[in-house]
Amino acid sequence: MVQKKKHLLVKKSKNKPKIKSKNNAMNKKIQYLENKIENQDKTIKNLDEKLDTNRKQINSLQKELEKYTQIYDYKRINKEQIGSFIENFKGYGIKKDKKDIKLIISLTYFPERMYDSHYCLYSLLTQKLKSDELISWLSKEKFPNLEEDVPKKFLILKSMTYL
Repeated sequence: MVQKKKHLLVKKSKNKPKIKSKNNAMNKKIQYLENKIENQDKTIKNLDEKLDTNRKQINSLQKELEKYTQIYDYKRINKEQIGSFIENFKGYGIKKDKKDIKLIISLTYFPERMYDSHYCLYSLLTQKLKSDELISWLSKEKFPNLEEDVPKKFLILKSMTYL
């Protein structure tokens, strides 16, 4: 039995240098990975700083933009809803009683925007302050057939303004 123990001891002594060399290789890999993680952490930190800077710039620009949008507070219109209002319009857009001071609205149309002209006309006819007259100008050059070149919805509103 003694011989077997010596044999085992010899084997152990032969394996120890291999384990140390494996440990050194593992330690180098661990060190490499730790360095890589540290570099990635630094990169993430730099990106976070840049992101914070960009967020501050965006917030500043949004505040600046809000100043201008408060001056010009435009609403989007719901064309479908207004379209149904236009269909049910009964013609009450111009003052019937005449006063000393007249309010006259004069509009000149051009073909590129004529498709939306009835929304403008409806808005003018339904506002609280009514005009005494509403004049629509069409250029003979741009509208050679005059009212025949105008959308039907516009003509329907135009005919209702004089009731």
